[in-house]
Amino acid sequence: MQFTDFLTQLNLMLGDSNNFALSSDQKSQNLTAAFNDNWAVTVAWDNSLTFSISQYQYAIPSTITNVTDIYLERDVSQFPEAISRELWEVVQGNIQFNNMAHWTIPDTYPLWLKGYYKIQTTDTITDVRLQQYILSLAGWFCLRNLTYTKLNSFLRNDTTIQELIASRTEMMRDITTFRQQLAHADFTAT
Repeated sequence: MQFTDFLTQLNLMLGDSNNFALSSDQKSQNLTAAFNDNWAVTVAWDNSLTFSISQYQYAIPSTITNVTDIYLERDVSQFPEAISRELWEVVQGNIQFNNMAHWTIPDTYPLWLKGYYKIQTTDTITDVRLQQYILSLAGWFCLRNLTYTKLNSFLRNDTTIQELIASRTEMMRDITTFRQQLAHADFTAT
């Protein structure tokens, strides 16, 4: 799903396709805030780097925002093996290997990076769990807006503040559930 698809789904979820309760700008702002949430990430793998004993620093590829592990591929017929965290660190967006790394990592061998990619509003999201999380969070943000509107300008309908708060509480339960599913998800390499 792309950002515009999320907006369509958000309108359906809120029952507000005519922008009566919230403007399209408010919905876009809330959806953007959901995309920017710290949990709106995917597990990412990248194998574009090759180790060189004459190079100690490598820029993190754009496919990964946060590197958590690095693996060495000695043979394509075997699983890559993890490289000890003692041999590398991330410094200002670069992977830096220390002076002992060349004793462990052979020259010109491929590296596999594992980490997280922070999604952007321009990305297409295919993971259904992440779609549900973003949509629920955006809906929760929209209900927060409605609460503020109700408190500040009194909506002209029969919705009570207790009903809005109860809706927000229920949506927060959904968000917590989706967040737990994301934390325990068995992601595959992308």
